Amino acid sequence: MKPLEEVIEQCLTVGDISTKLRLSEDTVRRMFEGEAGVLKVGHETQRIAKGYRRRYFTLRIPLSVYLRVQDRLQQREKKPLRRASALKIIADSEVVKEFEAKS
Repeated sequence: MKPLEEVIEQCLTVGDISTKLRLSEDTVRRMFEGEAGVLKVGHETQRIAKGYRRRYFTLRIPLSVYLRVQDRLQQREKKPLRRASALKIIADSEVVKEFEAKS
């Protein structure tokens, strides 16, 4: 049987990650709110009498989820921008050719 420390994965708080990434807590919360594997503790918005009760959630992000999102963000940075193909389409357009013909 495995020790309890090996079974339970370390979880990070939104504050921990926002400090590491130098982002606001709201940004980190939006990044991880829909991720698979994130522990979301709290309650949904509730209708009470004539009004609504605000939802409260505490997010706990397992280390594996944090590393997965970090890898995905780094992969996004490595991808070349599609700006070159967009510029090619603009250069091939008839509007540009007409403009060059007038000049």
